[in-house]
Amino acid sequence: TPMNIRKRRMKKIALIAGQGQLPVFIASYARDANLPLEVIRLENLCDEALLAFNSASYFLTQIGAIIRHLKDRDIGHIILAGKIHRDGLMGGPIDELSAELMKKTLPLGDDAALKAILALLNQEGIQLVPTSMLLPDHQLPEGLDSEAHKNDIEPIISSEMEVHTG
Repeated sequence: TPMNIRKRRMKKIALIAGQGQLPVFIASYARDANLPLEVIRLENLCDEALLAFNSASYFLTQIGAIIRHLKDRDIGHIILAGKIHRDGLMGGPIDELSAELMKKTLPLGDDAALKAILALLNQEGIQLVPTSMLLPDHQLPEGLDSEAHKNDIEPIISSEMEVHTG
């Protein structure tokens, strides 16, 4: 339940927000429940409604900058929600870490890229947590159920996270 976040002494949580209504719903829920959640918008991808939140904004091609931001703010847990499309790689600055990752993983596909990013985050002490850590599944409004979002990043990665948390 969301109460666990308040009771446990855990590092801060950030929502890394892609496209769609799910990130907006999660951010709104956290704000209304006074839960400590920082929103990081993925430029060119996230819903404009997220501009209403005190949020940082990065391009998907700024992985190094995102990691620095998380570490500077003592954020040790992230929730990934929303759809991510390759067109999110266009139009933004590309930092050194992202360029390296893209060179290694783009030929291997999106899954390999996501796993590499999660491995990097884990090395930096930043762990992916499921949305349910903040938001119990039964809190999702109709139309935002897991079936409707089976292509969203959070459900896909959460199941793979065990590989990295070892």
